[in-house]
Amino acid sequence: MNHILMRLKNVFITPHSAFDTNEAVERILITTVENITNYMAGHAQNVVSFSNQTITV
Repeated sequence: MNHILMRLKNVFITPHSAFDTNEAVERILITTVENITNYMAGHAQNVVSFSNQTITV
């Protein structure tokens, strides 16, 4: 990789792995099940509205 940050001596590059803990994975699974359950019950969450359409994510 030839990114400018890789050449700076005062920059440390680390992988983003904050999601990869037991607690984070458990929270992701719980949230996913809640989202699916609520959607199936007709209560969509995380709805994004635009001027001419609504998208559920």
